[in-house]
Amino acid sequence: MNIGAIEAGGTKFVCAVADESGKITAKTTFPTEDPETTFQNVQRFFGDHQIHALGIGSFGPVDLDKSSNTYGSILNTPKTKWKNYDVLGRLKKDLQIPIFIDTDVNAAALAEYQYGAGRDVSSCMYITVGTGIGAGFVQNGKTYIGKSHPEMGHILVRQHASDQFAGNCPYHGNCLEGLASGPAIEKRYGKKRNRTSGCAACLGAGGILSGAGDHELFPNIVTGASDPRRRRDEAGAAISACKEKIP
Repeated sequence: MNIGAIEAGGTKFVCAVADESGKITAKTTFPTEDPETTFQNVQRFFGDHQIHALGIGSFGPVDLDKSSNTYGSILNTPKTKWKNYDVLGRLKKDLQIPIFIDTDVNAAALAEYQYGAGRDVSSCMYITVGTGIGAGFVQNGKTYIGKSHPEMGHILVRQHASDQFAGNCPYHGNCLEGLASGPAIEKRYGKKRNRTSGCAACLGAGGILSGAGDHELFPNIVTGASDPRRRRDEAGAAISACKEKIP
């Protein structure tokens, strides 16, 4: 059985096809544009591969309450074209197969739990530092969802007394994501991706906060994940492979 996987990120989409063991057999990556353009690219890729189920790890906030009328929709995101967009409904309409959706970081945490660094433990947390900061949590094979999207990246943290940076989060300013996400570090130091590798302060912030960091922004950091890029590709497939979760 072939399983489809989507890492729906705020900057890019990664689509993959895997077998039931999680082995990737096909993959493509393209920028996250407006929903119509993006899902046309998704449909084009999976149209060339026969898949029987699909798992989505999506940027958020995404409604994960199955009793909600907006289950599977992106909620109040800063990406205005995606605000209140029904991701799950669109994909079910396009692909006509069983589909399960979770947060991008929960999907990555589940992939680590099944295939990577979390294989020998009963629970694990996956922290990602990239366009935003997020954390996914798995305990006994189940991802933590709660009442709504678990926005762990928006916790408030105490800044160093000498740090006058106002933060980059449009909602909270100096929350964890507003202080240490990729765009926040770019804004703080006035440098784009791949140009921060010589900056000790940038590397220090990334090294402390990134459990499985953004290796495009922090190319010199060694992180805890067993192979972050492969884990990301397997993330959606890991969700779909949990057959009891597919509706």
